Amino acid sequence: MRFITARAEPYMQAAGVLVYSLHTKRFLVGKRGLHGDSPNVWAPFGGKVEVGETVCDAALRELYEEAGLAVLPSSVQSEPLYVWQPNPDFVFTTFLAWVGAEPELTINEESSGYQWVTLEDMRMLDLHPGFRDLLNSVELEDIHAFTLSKDVL
Repeated sequence: MRFITARAEPYMQAAGVLVYSLHTKRFLVGKRGLHGDSPNVWAPFGGKVEVGETVCDAALRELYEEAGLAVLPSSVQSEPLYVWQPNPDFVFTTFLAWVGAEPELTINEESSGYQWVTLEDMRMLDLHPGFRDLLNSVELEDIHAFTLSKDVL
């Protein structure tokens, strides 16, 4: 995969991974903790891209740090699912990845919970504004096509 590394100037890049279970056909979302921006809302696990780190590598590192889930880069869609830029100084890139079964997770203090949900049930949750933007902007057919392509593996 070819992705730009984080820039050193005052500008923040962050990234996350929306994980799909091939066995249950559900997606992993984490509930953000009380500290930080947008507490108690649901979103993919993710965080800041470190200088010299690729956006995809950062997303996978954050998933592991926050949820204890290691996903191989070969299990990540090659292009980002969505890039959210609410202001000129911040960009959040979301990738789509897949796992077989839904593993038990051990979340860190940055989150207060997690759940595996269908795409339809996801819309009923109190979502982070950027994640709601993703669901409103990305063609659901694209997500369904991605998940269907993984079902034939």
